[in-house]
Amino acid sequence: NNGILKLISQVGYSSTLNVTIGSLKNNAGATITDSGSTSTSFINANITNAGDVVVTNGVIVNKTSGTYSSTGTISIAASANLSIQSGTLTSQIGGVLQGSGTLTTSANYFYNYGTIRPGGSGAVGTLTLSGNTYNSGTIEAELFSTVSYDKIIPVDQLSSYTFYGTLKLIPSFSPSLSNSFVVVDGGATSIYVSVSEDYPAMGGSLNWQTTS
Repeated sequence: NNGILKLISQVGYSSTLNVTIGSLKNNAGATITDSGSTSTSFINANITNAGDVVVTNGVIVNKTSGTYSSTGTISIAASANLSIQSGTLTSQIGGVLQGSGTLTTSANYFYNYGTIRPGGSGAVGTLTLSGNTYNSGTIEAELFSTVSYDKIIPVDQLSSYTFYGTLKLIPSFSPSLSNSFVVVDGGATSIYVSVSEDYPAMGGSLNWQTTS
C-alpha cells in the first residue's frame, strides 16, 4: 500500500481484508485506517508496517499464527481497540505505539523495541494494554501537571507484563518536592518494571526517584 487503505464498516456490517499470499505491506507515507460506525473491521493478513496504522473504532487482526511488524506508527484512538487474536505484534526500533485506546493481545504477545507514547505527542492520554507485553524500548510520558500526565494501564491479571528499556519523562511544568506520577499503573495486575532513566534535570536540590 502506497496510499490510503480504508476499512469501512457500518452498523450490522463489518469489513474484512484478506491477504492469502505474502503479506500486507504498508509503506512509508501510506495509511491503513478504519472508518464508519462503531462496528469492528477485520484484517486477515501478515502485516509489515512502515507507515501509519490508525485505529478509530476497532480492528481485529486474526491471521492464524500471524506476524505483524511495525517500524512506523500505530495510533489507537480513545475507546478504540486493536485486537491481536493470533500471532505476535512487534514494534521495531523506530516504531511508535501511541494513543488513548486499548491494545489487546491476550495470550499472544506485544513486543516493543521502539517507543510507547500514551496519548501522543503533545496530548495527554492513557493507553491500556490487555495481554502479554514485553518492552525493551522507550516509554515516553509527558507530564502536564500532577493530575494530567500520560499513563500505561496493564489490565489483564492472567498476562505477563515486563518493562525494561527506558522511561523518558517530558514535563511541561516544574514539579515540586513530593509530587508523584504513576506512569505504569498495574493496580492488581502483576508487572515487572526495571527501566533506565531519561529524566530532565531538576532545579535546586530536587531529584527524580523511580519506584516500582
